[in-house]
Amino acid sequence: MARHRVQVLRAGGKTLRRIATETGIPLRSVKRIVRESRIEELGDVASAKVRGVGRPSVVEEYRDRIVDVLAAEPKLKTIEILHRLRGLGYDGAKTALYEAVRGLRPRPVTPLVRFEGLPGEFSQHDFGQVDVRYLDGSEERIHFFASRLKYSRWIDVPVVEDERIEALVRSLLDGFASFGGIPLVAVYDFVARHKIELLCPARLCGQQPTNSTDRWAEHAQPGT
Repeated sequence: MARHRVQVLRAGGKTLRRIATETGIPLRSVKRIVRESRIEELGDVASAKVRGVGRPSVVEEYRDRIVDVLAAEPKLKTIEILHRLRGLGYDGAKTALYEAVRGLRPRPVTPLVRFEGLPGEFSQHDFGQVDVRYLDGSEERIHFFASRLKYSRWIDVPVVEDERIEALVRSLLDGFASFGGIPLVAVYDFVARHKIELLCPARLCGQQPTNSTDRWAEHAQPGT
């Protein structure tokens, strides 16, 4: 669009120096633009590169060499590529070369590994919440507890009043009942530390009691 503006100002009879002052484009570039084919519509701007408008890139003639270097050494530092191209005669700016290398460097793609597990091997459990807006304009935050079997994707999602220990235990048991049994491992995406301690007292986990809850669990009789 800057080129189009230069051409419009020139067609209006303004001098090259006046155009350079108004547009902030160097006088040398203004002289080159007014000699180019006239831009008639926006489509011409999009095809400017195809038509050869503008100063040719100094890096362009070294593009194939950059591709070959990156294919052989994908992690080679850009400064080293610059040194090698300097030896081949490249005398352009460092910034232009860095930009070209950034666009040509192959980007590593991390493969997506989906861990399926075996039937009945483990389940996932977590609290969640959603804000609901009713027709009368009022809003309410709904809490729920989600239990899912990893292999079959079977899911049980009861609504709970809060995210306290009682809601956790009752929802967990309801989830196991929904599964039709207890999986080998139950994985909690996020549960506060005190809830883990109540569910797994230190004595049962092979640790020494660290608080009153664990000491109570250690001395509690079966069925209490």
